[in-house]
Amino acid sequence: MAPSSSAPRCTASCSRTREGERRLFDLTRGGQFTLLSFGGTRGEPAVAAPPSGLRTLRVVGQPTGPDDIADTEGHLASAYGAGDRTLVLIRPDGYLALISDAGDVSAVSHYLDAIG
Repeated sequence: MAPSSSAPRCTASCSRTREGERRLFDLTRGGQFTLLSFGGTRGEPAVAAPPSGLRTLRVVGQPTGPDDIADTEGHLASAYGAGDRTLVLIRPDGYLALISDAGDVSAVSHYLDAIG
């Protein structure tokens, strides 16, 4: 998966929220950048502080918060090739902007700063 590729479209079964099943496409639309943060456990995010104002969805085993997505069967992780600290930045048009397997929040910030 490379930047400028269309973000994978996962079925509802791999995008379960506290409110029920939702398509990832529906969760990431809305005209803004969305950060998928893989690997948070016990209510803690995989990254400490994503850039302010950035919609961040935590990919977890069991959703406990409004911005949590359950990935109990690993479909999302598989679609993105994600590990325990992977960050995936999705552009407003649904294409991938950046993938950081190391969970590098500064890379996300630099990308957003560079595009203004």
